[in-house]
Amino acid sequence: ASAFALALIYLTVMSFGTVMTGYLAWTGVSEFKLSIFRGLGAVSGVCATLAFPMLYRNQGLQRSGLLGIWVQFISLLLSIVPYLLKYIGMDVSVQLSSTFLMSGLALSRFGLWLFDLASNQIIQDEAPRELLGNIFGTQQSLQSLFQTISFAITLAAPDPAIFFFLMAGSTLVVLAAAMLFTTVSYSHLRAHETSLHL
Repeated sequence: ASAFALALIYLTVMSFGTVMTGYLAWTGVSEFKLSIFRGLGAVSGVCATLAFPMLYRNQGLQRSGLLGIWVQFISLLLSIVPYLLKYIGMDVSVQLSSTFLMSGLALSRFGLWLFDLASNQIIQDEAPRELLGNIFGTQQSLQSLFQTISFAITLAAPDPAIFFFLMAGSTLVVLAAAMLFTTVSYSHLRAHETSLHL
């Protein structure tokens, strides 16, 4: 379940990849501004890498993963709020919307990398050693499949004017991954607490 949740978050256009870069360029974001937020996203990911060992020691893998996936989801949700407000008729400037979007994307890298590290460690700790290669191979294949699907959806709906729907759908996919991981983690944590009381 952790491997599937990790793969699922790649079914998204919500990253600083080529699709989002193209959309931001279409809205008028300069290369300079985009580079700054890309750099902030990289710093955010490094911060997650540095924070992971401490969170692992103090909170455990399940809680670290939960923190990561929910930080990612909330960051992405906040990043599309101006677009949602604009969609329902409020007057929101393109500049404000794009700044919100890039800020949320940069912050979401913290959650993404934290969740990635926790999920991979969970798989290594809990999966039988002889099945690790198969599990990681399947996870990588699913990840590539979901990424390809996200590109195909973008090609099927190339109009930048409706890109909001792709962003909203991507955010919902991350929510689905967060709910899946939360359900599995809750069961794991309850089982662990029960075993401690016995």
